[in-house]
Amino acid sequence: MDKTWMHIEDRFGSNEYALGVNHFITMARAHALGGNDIRCPCRRCCNMFFQLINVVEDHLFIVGIDPSYQTWIFHGEDDNFTLSSSDHDQSTSFFSDYIDDMDDMVHDMRAGVNMDHSQVPIDGETEGSSTEKKNWAELLEDARHPLYPSCANFSKLSFIVKLLHIKTVGGWSVKSFNMVIKLLKAAFPNALLPDSYNDARRLERGLGFTYTKIDACLNDCVLFWKEDSNKDKCPHCNTPRWVSSTNKHKKVPQKVLRYFPLKPRLQRLFVSKKIANAMRWHANERVSDANVMRHPADSKVWKDFDAQHMRFALDSRNVRLGLASDGFNPFNNMSKPYSIWPVILVPYNLPPWSCMKDPYHMLTLLIPGPKAPGNDIDVYLRPLIDELKELWENGVDTYDASEKSWFRLHAALLWSINDFPAYANLSGWSTKGKMACPTCNVDTDSLWLAYGLKHCYMGHRRWLLPGHRWRSLKAKFNGKPDHRGAPTHLSGQAILEQLAELRNVQFGKASKKRKRRTTELNWTKKTIFFELPYWSSLELRHNLDVMHIEKNICDSILGTLMNIDGKTKDTANTRRDLANLGIRKELHLQQDGDHYSMRMACYMLNNAEKRSFCEWLSNVKFPDGFASNIARCVNVSEAKILGMKSHDCHIFMQRLLPVVIGGYFTAEVRQALTELSTFFKELCARKLKIDVLHRLQTDISIILCKLEMIFPPAFFDIMMHLTIHLPRESLLGGPVQYRWMYPFERYLGKFKRYVKNKSRPEGSIAEAYIHVECLTFCSMYLHEIETTFNRPERNVDVVQHHGAGMLSIFSQKVRPLGSPSVERIDETLFAKACQHYNKIKEEGSSNVDHRHQIQFPNWFKSHVYELRSLNPSEVSDEVYALACGPDPWVGSYSGCITNGIRFHTKDREQHRRTQNSGILVNGVHQSHNVEFYGVLKDILELRYMGWHLVYLFKCDWWDVGDHNRGIRVSDHLTSVNSNRRWYKDEPFVLTYQCSQVFYLKDPSGAGNWQVVQKITNRNVYDIPSMPTVGDDDEDSSDGDTCQDEDDVNHFSLVNQNDSGLVNQLHREDEEPYVVNELPIPHRACSGDAEHTFIDDDDDSDEADDDSINDNLFANEEDLESNSDSDSSDYCIVEGLILGSELGLHIKGREELEKVKGCVNVAAWQKLPYLKRVAVW
Repeated sequence: MDKTWMHIEDRFGSNEYALGVNHFITMARAHALGGNDIRCPCRRCCNMFFQLINVVEDHLFIVGIDPSYQTWIFHGEDDNFTLSSSDHDQSTSFFSDYIDDMDDMVHDMRAGVNMDHSQVPIDGETEGSSTEKKNWAELLEDARHPLYPSCANFSKLSFIVKLLHIKTVGGWSVKSFNMVIKLLKAAFPNALLPDSYNDARRLERGLGFTYTKIDACLNDCVLFWKEDSNKDKCPHCNTPRWVSSTNKHKKVPQKVLRYFPLKPRLQRLFVSKKIANAMRWHANERVSDANVMRHPADSKVWKDFDAQHMRFALDSRNVRLGLASDGFNPFNNMSKPYSIWPVILVPYNLPPWSCMKDPYHMLTLLIPGPKAPGNDIDVYLRPLIDELKELWENGVDTYDASEKSWFRLHAALLWSINDFPAYANLSGWSTKGKMACPTCNVDTDSLWLAYGLKHCYMGHRRWLLPGHRWRSLKAKFNGKPDHRGAPTHLSGQAILEQLAELRNVQFGKASKKRKRRTTELNWTKKTIFFELPYWSSLELRHNLDVMHIEKNICDSILGTLMNIDGKTKDTANTRRDLANLGIRKELHLQQDGDHYSMRMACYMLNNAEKRSFCEWLSNVKFPDGFASNIARCVNVSEAKILGMKSHDCHIFMQRLLPVVIGGYFTAEVRQALTELSTFFKELCARKLKIDVLHRLQTDISIILCKLEMIFPPAFFDIMMHLTIHLPRESLLGGPVQYRWMYPFERYLGKFKRYVKNKSRPEGSIAEAYIHVECLTFCSMYLHEIETTFNRPERNVDVVQHHGAGMLSIFSQKVRPLGSPSVERIDETLFAKACQHYNKIKEEGSSNVDHRHQIQFPNWFKSHVYELRSLNPSEVSDEVYALACGPDPWVGSYSGCITNGIRFHTKDREQHRRTQNSGILVNGVHQSHNVEFYGVLKDILELRYMGWHLVYLFKCDWWDVGDHNRGIRVSDHLTSVNSNRRWYKDEPFVLTYQCSQVFYLKDPSGAGNWQVVQKITNRNVYDIPSMPTVGDDDEDSSDGDTCQDEDDVNHFSLVNQNDSGLVNQLHREDEEPYVVNELPIPHRACSGDAEHTFIDDDDDSDEADDDSINDNLFANEEDLESNSDSDSSDYCIVEGLILGSELGLHIKGREELEKVKGCVNVAAWQKLPYLKRVAVW
């Protein structure tokens, strides 16, 4: 196509120019597919802005067309990156043969960014457009030029990108990178290399990877943004915006928010064809199952949202987002308090194997430290919320590379993900005090413990079925019957009605503490999320984090069972609270003269049992990559367990706890804790079934009631109570893997490693994130190098390729480990062949299997020989090799990787801290399906003609046929006796038939009994394929099914018989132990001393605004006057005890006397809570 007219200067007088413009407009109008606006290619717009077609035509005559726009890729012409006249030299003819696709990257980015339909004036060229034009020209030039003359593999751009990628993956410093550049330039003087690291990073600016700095008030009052952008002082607290400095030419802000715009990041999801297709997976490839949830798209929240907003749901490319935020200390030094709060978004459109992965985490805000924003986080969320509102209402024009067309992209935020302290900051509901539960809201059932000086949250009988016999029990619980119904879940409209009572909420650390009215409940603010038009209609707005809940419960259980100082919930003050409540007399403190003693409770271990417990835990071994070495947290000699991380607690709760307690405690304690463990195991499954979740809703109420009858009230902190709401949240939001903090906590660990400049941690993180984000995008176009998208898995096997028609037995995915030892084998077992089996059966039915096994190899060999001699083409080389049999000399390995699973022989793992020898094979015994459990003894490599290989596992099988002496199957555990063998004459099995299990020593009985633990392999997802035309309705499985976590259907219902109730709460076999010093409760309120949650990144500033007592005080300023109250120990104790009975806080002797003289306690307790507070 002749485009010389583009260079004609006489645009109004030239017929050739007019014909060229007419041809261009005709092509562009056809490519617009009925649209009225197109990109304007004039010299000022440079294809960066959309204009009406007639306006574009005017621009082409008035301003002139951009002469560098030689390939009209935005207006219907295929982009082949035709070289300009200046590039027609010999050296640039190789760019189409480069290893990497940098030209495709530049094409995709140029097509996919800056699509806002903004109008620009005809007069005057904007600075931004000229800069963008120059950047694209430089990138295109770098993508076309070879690294050096005659270089056929690398362009200048591809080499720089790979070099930067290696620096990032290898963790090079900037200095080392500059040294390598200097060395390369000295060795290859003709190579087009950058001068330094800063010069190489031009790539990021050229591709548009940037962020925005927004100044903030030092006290978190306001952002200096939009209407406040020109102010030098905070309009609320008058704090100066700038740091005092003698340099008047450069102003330094006191606090800077770094904002990473969301629109270009969402647009880049559709720039790559592969990712653009994946963004429609939830609509095009996901198989919908009414009873199974595997992805958030299966959840009720997602479906209800689509039903309420049909316009949004019509285009499957519209993005559903989740928001996560948490604070972390960038210095890994808790003695230096510093808290940075990133805000991260994740798109849920992606399939499970991509969703929640690091490359798709989008950092949008980096809230600076050193103090956490606390309740003022809404100030920093303002830019993000404004952009989310715009994406919902107007959307943004986006280029879809998979369809090569534009569309209007919209986005919506489904929910937030955070730990419990951050829940309060984001939701506006204080998670402390009497009404700490945000789901129960005003109906939270709490009890103030006068001696424990904190609230406990019991009353879980409310969730039992009406008329349940446990509702009438008194002594087993809190001394009272409970026939109340479960709290009702408030709708978004009901919450807005509560929030309407809020008055005069001001943000900022310098603002005066306001007086809270009783009708405001626990609300501290109306969260900024309610500005989103759809937020109030969502049933699940903020998720309870299962990760932190499980960790806290694990710490409480372990601390109480082991009686760990500082972590146990059973202390002397706990026993005094029992006496105060008048329940469980057998556990009250016993006074002997001047000393007090405590009976050991039925849920506590003595010193010998603690050491045995720790010894068992120290000997636990897990499969490779399944969990960390938990033995590092165990000190056997001192009988201590310390330093368990969140995932350690996850594994302990679900895998170890139900096994280890088998050798200790009473049956009632074991049953309750095992059922709690099973509850978390079922809840955390990757595939959730609706009917199972409904059962879990019933089960957890029974489990918590059992625990209430065993453990003291102090055990039931807010974290224990929150478990009652987890099944409902899973019913609403789907699998917890998409709604918990594990991936974000790991992601924050990367941010810590980004900090190179300790004095500017936020700047270091922001610059490093932009760098990594840019290289992650570029790595999609790199080849022959390890990237984020093609990084090999931890356990990679090798596929043996021998042609299209090869037998499956010769195409096993096996990678042997180490060097083999050679040995001679006496017998090889083959699979059964139906033809020969039936032929023997015709001769007689006696001993068919045995004769088939013996006679088949010779029959098969002679039959194949006969066929090959008659017609060689009918017998393939693979079948002939199989008929000839293997070499009797075989290779023996001690380890291999197959199907992504690492296996070791039993002998190899003797001196290792991992266990990879457990084998599970699904087989048949006497026409019944049987799960065969065993241990791997040897790995054999059989060698056939033509270098064909077959791998076999030689195993010892446990006797699972004897249900008394060989295997025991209970409601929650399966144990096998490792002293008994089965099928000793059939030890071999093909590698692909095996799944992996691991064994835990069963402490509940004598002998070598082992508890079987099934596992799910890493990055294996049970996702059914979309049925295609011609598929049968029957099962068409090819046998390569993935193993889910334990099948949730085989667990039995929770036992709720009265026979399982605890009749004796203390241990008769242990003498009471003396309490050295009876602690006297200090003057304190519920919010002073104890955090009932644990945060992996504990920060003293994390809940600054929550340190006030939100529940005992109707006036937040009362805390300051509290220090002048009477401090008499007698008055304190009596006031606390009476206050706990009344549900109020009594200050000083004077108030105590007034209350004792005028309050009828029995009548007072019958009043509703809000009425009591109002009267008081």
